[in-house]
Amino acid sequence: MCKQVVEYYAVCKCHYFTHGVDKCPNVGQKGHPSPVIQKTYVGTNCPTHST
Repeated sequence: MCKQVVEYYAVCKCHYFTHGVDKCPNVGQKGHPSPVIQKTYVGTNCPTHST
């Protein structure tokens, strides 16, 4: 299964960064599922919410 990491700020949950999709060996085959998004958290607050 393909994976994609999406990072969010830990406290305010604003988007930080979306990484590219890590492709698995089954890409292009029939019945291949959509990428799984793994949420990870960075820092505390985004610049907008840190003030």
